[in-house]
Amino acid sequence: MTDHEIKPALLRRPVTWRVDNACLHRQDRAREPITLPFDRITSLRMTRTVFRGQRLERFELTGPWGSEIISVNTTDVVAASNEQLAAFHRLLIDTLPRISEVRPDLAVILAERKGPKWALFSIGVIAVVAASLMLVIAMLTAQDRLWAAAVPLGTLFLFGLMISLNVRPWQDPPSVTPDDLAAELRQGLEKKAEASKTKT
Repeated sequence: MTDHEIKPALLRRPVTWRVDNACLHRQDRAREPITLPFDRITSLRMTRTVFRGQRLERFELTGPWGSEIISVNTTDVVAASNEQLAAFHRLLIDTLPRISEVRPDLAVILAERKGPKWALFSIGVIAVVAASLMLVIAMLTAQDRLWAAAVPLGTLFLFGLMISLNVRPWQDPPSVTPDDLAAELRQGLEKKAEASKTKT
């Protein structure tokens, strides 16, 4: 049995996660404790988002309890953030192989849920249809203003086309085995440890 203290963000209080061979236990002063039995897990999801120096990593365990999300929001600018991320990765390295032992059939999905993807795809399709309709209306009613409208409508059309072609919500998301994800995270921690040794 191992305890891992995870700080979801710099201004959030730490949450303790206890890992044993059968369950993951959350001990949080702000919320009621919860136990997630590995044999009741129905899906696993891991997402990573990096935007302007901010990194958000989320690990989602779905089961009869709904979806329990363990996340960490860090920045490379603040040194403490690197330890936050390392602690999060250590928790996953400890948890994933145990889940794999109990549920060898489970894979970790490496993508957001399909709902937001379908919403984004719909926005792209609407942009393409709207730009096409407005272009046709401009051609039929006001040909003298057609060239003025061509650039913004063309931009809207290309924007919508790019979104709809790139999002592809009907495709199966990429996935990886829990053991492979744990190995990748372990390798990342080892590389960071070596890099910090060479700096000192």
